[in-house]
Amino acid sequence: MNEHKRNANLLKGMFDSAVIFFQRHVELVNALNVFPVPDKDTGTNMYQTLMNMKVGIGREQTDRERKIYEENRDETVKRIQRNLSDVEDLSLRLWVASFFAAKGNSGSILAHVFKGVFEGLTESQSVDVSILVKAKEEAYSTFSDPVEGTMLTVLRDLATESVKRSVPGGVICDSFSSMIEIARISTDSTPALLPILKESGVVDSGGYGVEIILRGMALFLSREDPETASLYLRFPDDKGEGIERLILQHQVTNEKYGYCTQFVLESSVSEELIERKLGESGESLAILGSHGVFRVHIHAKDPGKPISAAVHIGVVSEVSIEDMEKKIVGKEEDTVSVNEKNLSNF
Repeated sequence: MNEHKRNANLLKGMFDSAVIFFQRHVELVNALNVFPVPDKDTGTNMYQTLMNMKVGIGREQTDRERKIYEENRDETVKRIQRNLSDVEDLSLRLWVASFFAAKGNSGSILAHVFKGVFEGLTESQSVDVSILVKAKEEAYSTFSDPVEGTMLTVLRDLATESVKRSVPGGVICDSFSSMIEIARISTDSTPALLPILKESGVVDSGGYGVEIILRGMALFLSREDPETASLYLRFPDDKGEGIERLILQHQVTNEKYGYCTQFVLESSVSEELIERKLGESGESLAILGSHGVFRVHIHAKDPGKPISAAVHIGVVSEVSIEDMEKKIVGKEEDTVSVNEKNLSNF
């Protein structure tokens, strides 16, 4: 078996192990979720993103997926002047799957991370920790005003410290023990950087999710079963009293968090113009784009505003609207799916 084929098999095995291990931690991650909205869905969003990616690379690509895959493959081959290796091709397929699988803030960040992994692999001479630098850079590009004390911070520390600790000729698989320790320390530090975490008695839930992904990958390397391996437990301080106070304060002020709105936009305009057009209609705007196809995520009080702005600059599809308020107060999740035929309502 050649080295690139072996690396592809390793990446696939590590990814599958992480998905399985993460599934067992979903509610633990959800329980720590207070930022940007205490809607208890970070674990769910990260897991659904990962699981949908796993499904996506295991089936035939849709026409849209194939278009993005082929255009990025051909552009990269032209740039690096060689065909993609097996592991590079797999990382590209994972990124394309994440493009359509991304759910919520945390899922959008994961999609950018996998884009960075692909770019890092094609730029590196070996599969080493330098890949993490590109993943971090892409993660930070998710939002125009990134907030520290979140999973972004954990990804930054992971990249920076791993490169500092790396040795010449080392491969990333040999660094997982160190990477997990870096992620643990960084996650522990998040309350010092983001006051709402400290007030609520939690670490950042997305940072915890990054830890779980790394630990799940490491299980494959150590030949442990992610279905039965010991869980890595984190709990809110004081049995969650800080989170309860946060939710109570929110109910007293009667401020509404609005709707988590996501859609695919096909447009010939630039990502910068899309950001300007949609930026004033909500918060937590995240855009992932490739060759005229963009995945948009935004928190909006009125979801019709970003959708209306988007239909004026392109074709909108695969719309998902979730009422974050109902999720916060413990009611059944309210999700609305919209297709092109009824976008006239917006």
